[in-house]
Amino acid sequence: MSGGVQDTNNNAADFVEVSTTPLIPVGDNASPVLGAPGPQNTSSPVNRDDVINIGLTAPSLAQSLSPNRERRLVPDTCSPLGTLLIRRSVTNNTGGPVSRLRFRVIDVTTVNSPNVGNGTQAVLHVRSSSNETLPVTGRGVVQLRGLNAEQPPNQDAAQCGGLNTSLSDDTITLSSPLAPGATIDVVFLLGVQQSGYFRFYVNVEALESSAPPSGSFSPSSPLPTRSKTPIAMPITVPGKPPGTTPVIKPFTPPFATPGVTPPATPAVTPGWKRKVTPDDWPDESSGESPAMKRTRRDNR
Repeated sequence: MSGGVQDTNNNAADFVEVSTTPLIPVGDNASPVLGAPGPQNTSSPVNRDDVINIGLTAPSLAQSLSPNRERRLVPDTCSPLGTLLIRRSVTNNTGGPVSRLRFRVIDVTTVNSPNVGNGTQAVLHVRSSSNETLPVTGRGVVQLRGLNAEQPPNQDAAQCGGLNTSLSDDTITLSSPLAPGATIDVVFLLGVQQSGYFRFYVNVEALESSAPPSGSFSPSSPLPTRSKTPIAMPITVPGKPPGTTPVIKPFTPPFATPGVTPPATPAVTPGWKRKVTPDDWPDESSGESPAMKRTRRDNR
């Protein structure tokens, strides 16, 4: 499960029809998969699986053991048979601060998901989770961050999320980014409608911070005002007391020699360019348009 796109020239294999109301047919599809589209724009987080690492919250224990994975049997919203909690640590290896962090569900056994196994398949609903504080073997007390399921329009309250749901850590913002090399722990919460074997995969999406460096102006910062009053600068003459008026001598051209008349400057006909190299065209009137020049040259 790479999380990438594929193109097999078979739309049935390359695309999944999803719906926020999977019990209602969509067109000729009587059983769309629980899920929703995830529109993106140029400011959205992008896939950063390559530089953001996900590990176990308790690395010394198996992933199927608590606190890495925990099964609770108390019914809840979208969870008639209780809930499943999955806890993971997340490390920022991008080399820069991350100002947005979220997780995109790319595969989950949910309502109307195709059964690709040989047994009973679980039916899970993706839900928002809450902050937790847990003792973890080898790590002491760990603070875990809840994730917010970003709800699409017309989301069925009895279904919650499914395929393609995005889960956001809303504590990571431009003003409080995840620092380079920093690690946080998060908790995923899944409501259980039917027990059985399950799949749950996510892609990590992040947006690296583009905040201006410390001390620079931001769009909300007032620009410094510039005084309109001229600043008086005292004139200082080397070797003279302050305030002495300097003597300004008239400029003498370097070629001027007392008693010698300089050669006359050749007259130039106004409005004509002078030919400076043999490769140039003959003298041309500066008033001619480019089209006139081209016509005259073509007639030569």
